[in-house]
Amino acid sequence: MNDLEYNQFRKLLGLSEECIEVDWNGYDTGIKWNEQKKCWEIEYRDLGANFQLIHELGHIYLYKKTNYIYFAKQPENNNIEFDIWWCHDAVIGSFINYRISRFQEIYNLYKDYILAVFTRNINPRELYQWFGGYIEFYLAYNFNLYDEEKQAFETNYNRFINKIRTFIKQNTSLNNYQFNLIDSALNEFEDLSFTENPNEIKNLDFEILKLFPLADITTLENQFTLLYPNL
Repeated sequence: MNDLEYNQFRKLLGLSEECIEVDWNGYDTGIKWNEQKKCWEIEYRDLGANFQLIHELGHIYLYKKTNYIYFAKQPENNNIEFDIWWCHDAVIGSFINYRISRFQEIYNLYKDYILAVFTRNINPRELYQWFGGYIEFYLAYNFNLYDEEKQAFETNYNRFINKIRTFIKQNTSLNNYQFNLIDSALNEFEDLSFTENPNEIKNLDFEILKLFPLADITTLENQFTLLYPNL
């Protein structure tokens, strides 16, 4: 993606007036807030998926829509457990992806990104990465893709999601009944996909994550206090 294309997407998302600096030669892709500069800093590693850069802009977009800065700015707390944060990020990322992909210009890039993932031979190293993948791509297929597009993705999606489900069942105590509970919680996303209430997003996030073997309820509640400051 070149500067011209990037600035067009910034304008499309209404972010032209925001201070945003992009490191185009980043080690990874992510966003952070620089308090001294009063500016957003995006690190971008070009892996051929232009949607990933737009997704980082989407963090600011969701923050602006909900007036909750921690959808873009990571909480400053070293006690957040990384596996819980990873799955939390999959939920928040799905809200971002739904909203920004309602713009047709972005949707075209989003569906290319999704198809590339569905046809990839995935093999994450960590169990929490499988959890996050299940969350993100279950929501992507069922709610973020346009209904008329789903048939073209169906075969690849079923192969992809069944591989994740099988791996998780083989390496945890989750069974079919518990996966049905997870799917039911994920399906609540449909009614909340356009919410501008950060508490509704937080509550759904918690209802989803508590169904995965990440932590006991008390620990998870404490973690959510750190993940959602001032809520």
